[in-house]
Amino acid sequence: MQHFIDHGFVDENLPTSMEFCSQHPAFSLKSWKPALKRNFCKGQWDHLVPVFSLMNFIFQLEQNQPLPFLAPKERGNQAPEGSSSIVHKVTIHEDHLDNPPLDVSPYTYTALAIC
Repeated sequence: MQHFIDHGFVDENLPTSMEFCSQHPAFSLKSWKPALKRNFCKGQWDHLVPVFSLMNFIFQLEQNQPLPFLAPKERGNQAPEGSSSIVHKVTIHEDHLDNPPLDVSPYTYTALAIC
C-alpha cells in the first residue's frame, strides 16, 4: 500500500482500467506483469460496493460493480416485469447506508432495484 501512496495512486483512481495500469507509475514494478494487472482490474470490484446516503443517492454504476442488496425478510408478491426490466424489492446492507432516514431502521430500509 505504501508503494501506491508514494506513487500517487489514491481512491479516486478507482475504478481503474488496464490502460490506466499500463501508464500509472504505481504499476511500474517488474512484478506487475499483465496478468497481475488484469487480476487487479477484475478484482477491484469486490471493494467498490457503493455506500448510499441522503446526500449521495444518485450513482453512475459500472456493469461489474456489486451492490449491497439483500433479499428482504418478508416475501411479497412476484416482482413486476416490464418489457425491458424487472423490479425487485431489496434490503440495503446496513454497512452501506450512511445517515439513513431517522424514521427508518437500517434493517428494514429497502430500495427498488430495476434490472
